[in-house]
Amino acid sequence: MQSNSIPLSDKHKELIIQALVDALGQDVKEYKEEKQNYTGNGIPHIKWDFINTRLNNYLDNEEFLIRPIRRGFYEHIQVYHKETCLMFVLMREYRYEDLKKEIRNTLNPPHYVFAYAQANDGMSPSEIFPTQFEFELAGIENLLPVKIEEAKKQYDILASDLSVDKFVLVTFTEKAGVVKSVKAQIPSSVNLSELVPYEDWSEHIDVFYEEVRFENSYEEDEEDSNIVSLKEKIYEEENLTSLKEKQRDENEEEKGK
Repeated sequence: MQSNSIPLSDKHKELIIQALVDALGQDVKEYKEEKQNYTGNGIPHIKWDFINTRLNNYLDNEEFLIRPIRRGFYEHIQVYHKETCLMFVLMREYRYEDLKKEIRNTLNPPHYVFAYAQANDGMSPSEIFPTQFEFELAGIENLLPVKIEEAKKQYDILASDLSVDKFVLVTFTEKAGVVKSVKAQIPSSVNLSELVPYEDWSEHIDVFYEEVRFENSYEEDEEDSNIVSLKEKIYEEENLTSLKEKQRDENEEEKGK
């Protein structure tokens, strides 16, 4: 189920998606071609460097504030929309699903996404989700306060001087360098469950791949044309050879008479 609860223009949604498409497609492809490594064990972290760089380049500094944040050895970026005071962070969809399960382990320190979700404190789940929300809290409601308290402290550090109205988590799926889906959700400050139905941005993906398909189609048409031309050339040469052989046979017959 999806909604339109996030006040961000289609133009900005498309810029975020374009950053994903170009980073996971073009940037990764060029990196692999340039490096030519002997083995290929994957490049999980550098993909995020490409994504973060594209986001920083594509989103206007007058409308957005892009800040790199280091947590341990890993850096992520905050995408802060100045007009709406929305804080965006990107994550792969499967990782978000894992985090919702990990929240039940109160011995683990809070993930930075859980810390950002403290910006949504005070928001209640929509009428669609209350039963699901209560089910996911069952058995851990008495253990969470300590983890939430630590997450609030981390949030104060992460938000720093920014006034954040809501935290929005943008998740995506990708296969073989192709972005398959993009969703935006407002996660709960208690257990990361969706407070409202997610907003599906996937409809904005196709336009970027239509351009690629058109270019590839042109190249294929050109290649097909070359193949046809080559076949025609071979056919002409074969006909010419046949005519020469026929002419030679006729000349030999004339000589024999």
